Amino acid sequence: MFREDAKALGKVAANAGIAVANVNDWFAYGMSGGTISPPDYKHAYYEPSNNVEKLMMRQGTDALGWAIPGPGVGRAVESAIPRAIESTSASAAERAEGFIANRRPGELAEEGEALVGGVDIETLRYQQGLARFAFQPVPKSKRALDNAMLGAMLARDQARVKYDGATVGWEPSKDYRAIFFGRNPNLKPSDYVVHHGGERQILDRYPGLFSEEELNSIENLRGIHKTIDVNLHKKVIRAEWDDFFRKHASATRREIFEKITEIDRKYGHLFDPPIGE
Repeated sequence: MFREDAKALGKVAANAGIAVANVNDWFAYGMSGGTISPPDYKHAYYEPSNNVEKLMMRQGTDALGWAIPGPGVGRAVESAIPRAIESTSASAAERAEGFIANRRPGELAEEGEALVGGVDIETLRYQQGLARFAFQPVPKSKRALDNAMLGAMLARDQARVKYDGATVGWEPSKDYRAIFFGRNPNLKPSDYVVHHGGERQILDRYPGLFSEEELNSIENLRGIHKTIDVNLHKKVIRAEWDDFFRKHASATRREIFEKITEIDRKYGHLFDPPIGE
């Protein structure tokens, strides 16, 4: 058994290093403008060779993730790691911290800097670029980890955000795009996706909890530029709500509002118009 333990933990450590290299190489590729070859780590990760190794690798991964010390580079960065752990597993935290630890100092938020939407200018620019980046597709089995890591990178520090919380109004029209762009005439409709803060599937999942008129109200609509729709909307926010629905066979209005508020606090600086200060 001890031999199997050693092999499994060795593979865990190796995979953590490979994950860090994978992330860093992809961002180096993005920064190069495609002048260097894109990295390919599809077959680089070590897999368990039997059920014993499979169990030990899972336990070892969890232990390694929880043992990693905070990077000490500001509250926004430190809080990204437990967010990744809570959303999926410690593996996502390993990969998130590995990338954060290797960021250049100029890309990290400094205490006391001027904030825009609760984020300093350099971090905001970095996150906007990250949200637009075209990542290489990953196998379905690894998507949860990648989405959790991406979410941790895009999220701002909720403690620094001034925001009273999500609300809804009342709108009898079902044309929510017309409602949103009527209130935001400076935005070009062809450039944006209109996201419901409280998703429309809430109507079916929790009948009677909210009305369609509430969910289509301007208070519940978020503009997301199409250039960041895949990463922010279809990956990160989708994963946030999938996790919520998985954990809540039933829900209260308060719980729904708390989830909308949490997402707004994390990613509202990337909405258009932004949410939170």
